[in-house]
Amino acid sequence: MGKSVYPARKDFSNLEMTVIGNLIFAGLLVLALPLLPFILLLWLYEKATSPSVESAANNR
Repeated sequence: MGKSVYPARKDFSNLEMTVIGNLIFAGLLVLALPLLPFILLLWLYEKATSPSVESAANNR
């Protein structure tokens, strides 16, 4: 339990903050989904072109 001067109130729900949080999440999701294929392609390219740790250890 956190340290607080007043006990936590349980007689109401904070619907406004829930709605704002859900709207922010939805906005980020709408922005991130179109970028996902490019991020995946960049990750795959980086994975294919970077030397692996095992081959670097064998070259010592």
